[in-house]
Amino acid sequence: MISGKRVFGLFLICISIAGFVFWEQWGKERILYDEILVLRQNVEKGTIITEDMLDVRKLDFDEPCLSFAEGKELVGMQAAAFIHKGSPLFAAYFQEPDLSPDESKNRYGMCLPTDWITSRPTALSRGDKVFLFFGKRMVTEADVVEVTKDGAVEIIVGKTQAADICQVTEAGGRLALVYQ
Repeated sequence: MISGKRVFGLFLICISIAGFVFWEQWGKERILYDEILVLRQNVEKGTIITEDMLDVRKLDFDEPCLSFAEGKELVGMQAAAFIHKGSPLFAAYFQEPDLSPDESKNRYGMCLPTDWITSRPTALSRGDKVFLFFGKRMVTEADVVEVTKDGAVEIIVGKTQAADICQVTEAGGRLALVYQ
């Protein structure tokens, strides 16, 4: 016959195993982990965030990052830098999209064809701020929307900036592009 101490010992072992399984399967995730906003895919600088790009993961993360509730605020924002998929998101990773033409804000799209450009950086990409030089004079600065395969550069400028660029190029001048 099994003594009472052995039964009690086996009972405690069973309770401990059940508690451990319960903690690992359900408790730890519910108590220790927070719902953190992440991206489903890698996102390049300048990409506009859409709702289908966002996902939620339960992670144990100590720093204050964006929660699931703040995800709706990110839709329509622009990535300020490359963001790796699955990493926690912070507000500093995003900026208001400033790469769209908007007449009410005096922002117009303009294309600089390759024959207007003397030189441009090969690493130039969407979201970069570009400075346009004619000789030693800086003509203006603008935001890059796109660099096409043929080397043309689409930028966002105001009316006076567009006029300054046209004044240089009408006389046959070519621009040197420097970016930040």
